[in-house]
Amino acid sequence: MKRFYRRSLMFGLVASLAAVVLLAGQAGGQTGSLEKTPWTVEDIVMAESAGQFELSPDAKRAVWVKSRMDKEKDRSISNLFLSFLETKKEIQLTRGSASHNAPRWSPNGETIAFLSTRPLPKPQRVAKWSPRLSSAS
Repeated sequence: MKRFYRRSLMFGLVASLAAVVLLAGQAGGQTGSLEKTPWTVEDIVMAESAGQFELSPDAKRAVWVKSRMDKEKDRSISNLFLSFLETKKEIQLTRGSASHNAPRWSPNGETIAFLSTRPLPKPQRVAKWSPRLSSAS
């Protein structure tokens, strides 16, 4: 049953993205210009994509990855989003220039684990003082 929901969710999201692309193309044609501008290679490479959908154990939420190209860094940046399926609200969970992917729900649905290219924090130097103990003689 869970597989059915995942496939339905993925199909719905892919269909929604396709509709947005089609509507954007139609809206572009309604701006008064008679010429349609064909997509360039850069348009396709710079397009955002959605994937790695994971349905929560209660099937009320989905965590997924939105990827986009960073032209300056010449690489893809991926961030996690949380969608509430009943209310259709969406929250961006991660931000920044690091990539985050492979989200997985905990069995109780309270936490999400994921992989990240975020650098590890630098260890802090701790000043340690230890007095020299000499034998009392």
